[in-house]
Amino acid sequence: MNGEILIYALLPSLIAAFILPLFKNKPNLRDGLTVIATVITFLIVAFLLLPPILDGKNIVLELFKFAPGITFTLRLDAFGMFFAFVTATLWVVTNIYAIGYMRGLKEHAQTRFFVYFTLSIFAALGIAFSGNLITLFIFYEILSIVTYPLVIHEQDSKSMRSGTEYMIYLMVASMLLQLTAILLIYGITGTLEFGEGGIGALAQGGSMLLSAIFLMLMFGYAKAAIFPLHSWLPTAMVAPTPVSALLHAVAVVVAGVFCVMRTVFDVFGPNLMHSLNLDLVLGIFAAFTLLAAIFFGITQDNLKRRVAYSTVSQLSFMLLGVALLTKSGLTGGILHIASHSFGKIVLFFVAGAIFVAAHKKLISDLDGIGRRMPITMLSFAVGTLAMIATPLTLAYLSKGMLLEGSFASGYWIFFIVFLLAGLLDAIYFFPIIYKAFFKKPKKENEIEYSKFKEANILILAPIVVVAILVVAFYFIPFPFLNLAEIKIEHILPVADVVSEEISKHWSETAEFIVLVIIALFLLLNYRYFGKSKGKEIIKFDTPFIYGGNPLSKICTAANYKLLVFYQWAVKLSHAPYAYVISKFKGKNVEDVEKALDKSAYKFITSSTTMALIFLIIGFLVFIINL
Repeated sequence: MNGEILIYALLPSLIAAFILPLFKNKPNLRDGLTVIATVITFLIVAFLLLPPILDGKNIVLELFKFAPGITFTLRLDAFGMFFAFVTATLWVVTNIYAIGYMRGLKEHAQTRFFVYFTLSIFAALGIAFSGNLITLFIFYEILSIVTYPLVIHEQDSKSMRSGTEYMIYLMVASMLLQLTAILLIYGITGTLEFGEGGIGALAQGGSMLLSAIFLMLMFGYAKAAIFPLHSWLPTAMVAPTPVSALLHAVAVVVAGVFCVMRTVFDVFGPNLMHSLNLDLVLGIFAAFTLLAAIFFGITQDNLKRRVAYSTVSQLSFMLLGVALLTKSGLTGGILHIASHSFGKIVLFFVAGAIFVAAHKKLISDLDGIGRRMPITMLSFAVGTLAMIATPLTLAYLSKGMLLEGSFASGYWIFFIVFLLAGLLDAIYFFPIIYKAFFKKPKKENEIEYSKFKEANILILAPIVVVAILVVAFYFIPFPFLNLAEIKIEHILPVADVVSEEISKHWSETAEFIVLVIIALFLLLNYRYFGKSKGKEIIKFDTPFIYGGNPLSKICTAANYKLLVFYQWAVKLSHAPYAYVISKFKGKNVEDVEKALDKSAYKFITSSTTMALIFLIIGFLVFIINL
């Protein structure tokens, strides 16, 4: 197929973004244009780009050359098509939802909002269509820049601080680490073009240098929110809810995961990754992030922040699956992009609907809200079932493959991590459903609750549609499973340590056991806490979880330990030289800081130094496992 079709897929959103300011005083026409642009984009992706990719073809278009071996190239393969299809599909419903949300709250600067909102799909699709590392880098940076005005939309001090942190984490990491790694790869290979199964000439580099390059890319794609470069994500929750849905389900974070996966698939390749033990390095960071995010999030009373920490965790599900390098693990990691995106966007849509209809942000204020907004909260329940991977949701298929892949890889510790995360996810979300449907509103809130109802149809319809798709894709996972399998066929996964039959048997058994444990846990919680009508038999630290939760003490303790470690790292990152001197001389860091000339390090940001600190940790993990 002619490569110009890729340009045609990018043009609708780009043209619409430049036309929208002309209709600033005609909101109906302006918003109509955004919907038309997203629909046209979806139609091009679904009906013109998808068929040849399903036939095993790639679409390539080289636009211009920067230098020998460095070109601006658009290339669409099965993996890029997977991301493009998820993005184009969800953008249609997200755009309609955004119109209802912005109008429902009578938000200011709506034209500016939709200009940058529309530009974001252009940048996200550009990432999907990138044919080499430099093209990917350019679109990656464009996405960071055009989403910044969305994060600071409120223009108050809190949103401005959050926007600054957002840009520091994403831009510093990409400029300092990602770009350096790209230059090193070019120096070793003389090319930046992606190759099926990796860039062949990259293997001629030294093992330590290649390990350093991989770590730079892993952390340089900070949108993937790997600990410790993750805190920008919950901080960005100050943005309007459609932006949260954009950041956490459709474009930004999935773009980060896409880039890390692209590095594994088409830069290093599974075989080189395995020979350098980089699969274990990625797996350790992903597993730690996966569990740490749940421990952080389970203590959050703000609904959007809790859902945001869930996103950090779910992203690492995908990365841990890819780190396994087995066929089922790789397939499950790719497929989980779709299952997470469709399930998570429902949760964010619901959080926004609650805010528009009831002006509620806290979980502790949601008692009985399911009786006033039954359709909305039932949709939230569907999204929750997707997050914990119950049957009849697409996530049940993807997480089943992840379990199978972890068992087949021989890294059984990751098998246990997946199972533990499944249990914790139930504790993470079910309390919200319990409060919404089984608890009565507080007496002082009864009159207030009687005044609100479901949000407007432009908000409610997208919620219901996506909730239905979450279930529908379980029965017909087209085209996601097809595209994932096509990609895996071309990158030569590492051979299974345990046979496919045994892995599948134990993964299915483990999934069934976890679901039974979750059901028993819910029944016991309802028996001991739900029926006690406020007179809890045992009191715990987190009152908004089932009126008390057996694991909340553990979660709070773990959260505290992580917080102490994080504060130590921040103190070290602000003044590394002063910290080292203080340890030798037995003085406080603050006293040494006062005595030192700070000019040598006052321009070093916390995020930059922390990235370097954890790169060193990554090297230590690598050396230990040599």
